Amino acid sequence: MGVYGIVTLNITKGVGMKLVRKLTSTIGASLTILIGMSFGAAPLASAAPSCTSGRVCIWDTAGYGGSTLAMTSPGAGFCKTIPYADYKNMMSSAYNNISGKAISWYDGDNCTGAFLFSQAPGHVPAPSGTSNKANSFRVSL
Repeated sequence: MGVYGIVTLNITKGVGMKLVRKLTSTIGASLTILIGMSFGAAPLASAAPSCTSGRVCIWDTAGYGGSTLAMTSPGAGFCKTIPYADYKNMMSSAYNNISGKAISWYDGDNCTGAFLFSQAPGHVPAPSGTSNKANSFRVSL
């Protein structure tokens, strides 16, 4: 993967104007050069979503789209039920921003019901068949 940037050079009178005139004769006074630099990171368009440190964030659309809810961590070993009825059973994407702690998602309140999946810190796509089912999560010890 690479990071892509656009550099625009504005050409003015000075050293090398003959060469510059040849280069810009068909594209005008501004020469745009696309530069691809590889840093081992994803392109800028696929950056992680905004989710404050120490929180778990959920969205109702895959790829961090639609309505979002950011929840504080209940602490290691504790459970948190999604606090608003409008947000229960709506998660299509999630981001775990609790440093060094995995979370486990459940379809019932208070971490009851069926276990759905575990999520390490960061984004892990919800496995097939678990979208729009989560009601609570437990933070690992």
